[in-house]
Amino acid sequence: MKLIFLLIACFIRNWRKLYKADKTHAILLPPTDSGSLGDEAMLVAAVDHLDQHQISGFTILAYHSSISWSKHKDLKPYPVRHLCIGSIVGRLKLLWLFTKSSHFFIFGADVLDGYYSESGALKRLGLLNLAAQSGLVSTAFGFSINEHLPPKVLDAFQSLPDSARLCTRDPISHQRLSSLLNRPVLLTADLAFLLQPIQSDLTKAIQSWIALQHSQGKIIIGINANALTTKDTQDSKKELYSFTRLTQQYANLMAQLAKILSPEKLAFILIPHDFRELNEEGIPSDRTVSKAIYTELSNTLKHITLLPEESYSASEAKEITRHLNICVSGRMHLAIACLGNTVPVACITYQGKFEGLFKHLDLQPLTVSPQDAFASDQLLQKVVDIIHQESTLKQHISTQLPKIRLLSLNNFPKLPKT
Repeated sequence: MKLIFLLIACFIRNWRKLYKADKTHAILLPPTDSGSLGDEAMLVAAVDHLDQHQISGFTILAYHSSISWSKHKDLKPYPVRHLCIGSIVGRLKLLWLFTKSSHFFIFGADVLDGYYSESGALKRLGLLNLAAQSGLVSTAFGFSINEHLPPKVLDAFQSLPDSARLCTRDPISHQRLSSLLNRPVLLTADLAFLLQPIQSDLTKAIQSWIALQHSQGKIIIGINANALTTKDTQDSKKELYSFTRLTQQYANLMAQLAKILSPEKLAFILIPHDFRELNEEGIPSDRTVSKAIYTELSNTLKHITLLPEESYSASEAKEITRHLNICVSGRMHLAIACLGNTVPVACITYQGKFEGLFKHLDLQPLTVSPQDAFASDQLLQKVVDIIHQESTLKQHISTQLPKIRLLSLNNFPKLPKT
């Protein structure tokens, strides 16, 4: 069957040459369906850029017909097509789309190295291969490579034609993949660095609350808790699916910070960055965890803590982070939103993604492993150190951002500007 698809792809390649296929239509395959603000940040940033460079039409592929990007408020009403990426019918539908398109973009992110799903990585790389064989300008947007690449996934990378553009999003991933492949691998930065902040009634209300705290001389600390970080701990499977301990640990961190610096000098804002209620493994969303953390807080801490009641977009989240002093994050794309606003961030790592991010910025990693974050006072000490170095860190991040944004633009093939 694989050979049949490749033969069809070769036919499409020749057909497109003869009949001049549309040179301004792109097919986009996000990492997941809507709900993750990290995936949203990359998608919105990419569409905004491509829209300014003579890509006038988009088809966004969805994994489930009931959960898609079709009604997203920061995206124009582009067609959204449901595609079962592992099915024969799904691939045939995609091949038909190839006859009417010029570009194919996969948002590689953290789904191409097999960490979450080896079969999912193989299916995506197979689609990238088909697109390149069909003659489309084919790109895997900025992605990470962890240190244990499954052999089948490596084979899939090695089988890609040279025309398929591979864009690793950090120096560590670039070094890992380049050492394994005898072909060009591009060094880029995450697309989310290109996302523009957007103001709304919600962000203005949050900004007013933050301004009031700042007027009282308070340091504003953003808090993001990601239950996925427990996946990299040594806890039992039962603990993985229970976030009670996690929420208590975050509440305790906030209490310790208030004790060290005094409640009169601090204010917190809980910032969920994923609004899907449960992921495929039954792990709760950031919003669920944030609500549970707030419940665990003392009345004194609740008085100085804001938990936004409404959902918000990735662009709104970036606007919110612009007004923080520092942030604690379990989500890489919230960390990117902060860093893009020169806000220092302490990160609880997972999948080895954060280290490469800080290497890009020429910073000592402001990271703590999930095992060490709460088992000792390492995260507490990291946050206190960042507070004391806030001004120096902001200045350093500011000097690095122009370089990072240029690297983000490296994700895109050469396109004429509209």
